[in-house]
Amino acid sequence: ITLLLGDLGYGKTSKCIKDAFPNSTPTVGNHDKSKDIVKLWGIPKSGVYGLKINDVTFLSLNSDTKVSKQIKTVNNLIANADTPWIVPFSHYPCVTNPSAHHKEWKDCKNKLVPLFNTNSTKLYLNGHNHGYQQCFYKDITFITSGAGGRDPYPWGNKMDDGCKNNLSGIQGYLEVEVDGTNMHGRFIDVNGGINEDTDFGVSR
Repeated sequence: ITLLLGDLGYGKTSKCIKDAFPNSTPTVGNHDKSKDIVKLWGIPKSGVYGLKINDVTFLSLNSDTKVSKQIKTVNNLIANADTPWIVPFSHYPCVTNPSAHHKEWKDCKNKLVPLFNTNSTKLYLNGHNHGYQQCFYKDITFITSGAGGRDPYPWGNKMDDGCKNNLSGIQGYLEVEVDGTNMHGRFIDVNGGINEDTDFGVSR
């Protein structure tokens, strides 16, 4: 499945993206029309939902709304997930370095992250910043994978939360494989080169 990390239509319809990636699931970006995303993909109006694919439950969070409005729903989705892996994803970054072009989604780190059981959640994905970055917080790898579209932003030099592998100016995508209890990811540039290779850990 392809996770689409928001900003799919830049204020217009995202139908061309839906047509190009029919086997996909989205989160709402700040440049998207929420109603358009909800209609095209048939997702809940809130933009907060879980999708089970084999051993993974993908948990879409809506970073265009306040964290406090989705805590109850997120708790319920996590409690009812019956997969070894839970992978949350949003548009705005939950954890990033403080000198990034766009900062962290307010309250995500201190109110949503504590809900995740790190036995099952080893990876959190987001877009928004136009580049690729890994950060590490509370035994979870937070990856910004925003290198698929518009011009890249510089990351800046101030770092915290174990942020590294700040790639900018390289267009590409993150490929994640789940093999039994292991999860592994690779950032692949548009020419097929592997620019970063990571083991995310072992599930419960």
